[in-house]
Amino acid sequence: MKNTFLAPLLVQLQKLFSSVVVPVEVNNSEAVVRGVYHKMNFDRSNQLKSNVFRSPVNKDEISVVRLDYCNINFCRSHFKQIEKPEGDYRKYYGFFHLLVHEVRSVQSDVVSSQESFKEHADIIHNYIEVQNQEPPLEIRIKIDKLLTLARVRLEHDLDPLIPWNKKVV
Repeated sequence: MKNTFLAPLLVQLQKLFSSVVVPVEVNNSEAVVRGVYHKMNFDRSNQLKSNVFRSPVNKDEISVVRLDYCNINFCRSHFKQIEKPEGDYRKYYGFFHLLVHEVRSVQSDVVSSQESFKEHADIIHNYIEVQNQEPPLEIRIKIDKLLTLARVRLEHDLDPLIPWNKKVV
């Protein structure tokens, strides 16, 4: 039996979320999340690798989603859409979570980047990634600090019946 009562309610909720205005300025108290992929972002001991905080070549941007302006299911759906599970190298595995003030505490920044979608932002280190070259020591130190601050939530640890709260992770 189809529940016709919930369908209009879901449409209204989608409209409500899509009408949220996302400010360009990124507040220190905001949470950002980034999808992580197995085996691309994890080493053999299942620890997060530094590449999650490195930009693509010739860029200074690490894509994240501003969680304060969407919900975690939106993020999870987005991360799943961009996975490339062929060969099990970039299979969606979960996400990590940081607060913006934590990123800024290591002298990096989070800036709005709404070209892709309005909840999108980038972590920037003020360093353009060079192909086949390790970043300078200053950038590696920032990345190492961010790795210690990032809180990873693996997909198999998420109970869909328990609401996820960014404050308790």
